[in-house]
Amino acid sequence: DENYLSIYNSKANSNKEVHTNDKKANRPGIDNICHENETILSIVDQTNVLSVVASVLSLTLIAYDRFFGIVFALKAHMTDRRARTSLILIWLSSALIACPTLIYRQLKVRVWKDHTERWCDDDWPVSIGSDNNITTHSIPSRTAYYATVSVVLYFIPMII
Repeated sequence: DENYLSIYNSKANSNKEVHTNDKKANRPGIDNICHENETILSIVDQTNVLSVVASVLSLTLIAYDRFFGIVFALKAHMTDRRARTSLILIWLSSALIACPTLIYRQLKVRVWKDHTERWCDDDWPVSIGSDNNITTHSIPSRTAYYATVSVVLYFIPMII
């Protein structure tokens, strides 16, 4: 254990020497790994979205089942097969909703004189058009994605 701590501390100190003014780079662990590797960062973001969507949809399914269990107490409730099918559909739809974060999320880097700035940003395809000699930029796929996410994660659970 002592050897591990000394290696860990020396690694943390070596990060501090290389990035003296970069506070995010000074923290060893997942933050530093993610900021160095765009693939890992995309997978972490996609996993976060996947778990949030699956959680919201699972809680919506539970609320739906409890509502019908209380209101229609004498009627048939959710069977094991229907529950399994519902959970499979929840995870598949969660993966589908989280997929664009894996495709369009990118690591952006800006190097300043005394600081390296790193952040994640969506890089959606831009549609360029012109109307009466005015060039317009729009991102219809991003608009459709976030509208779908809003409906699935907010409005449908509110209705149910």
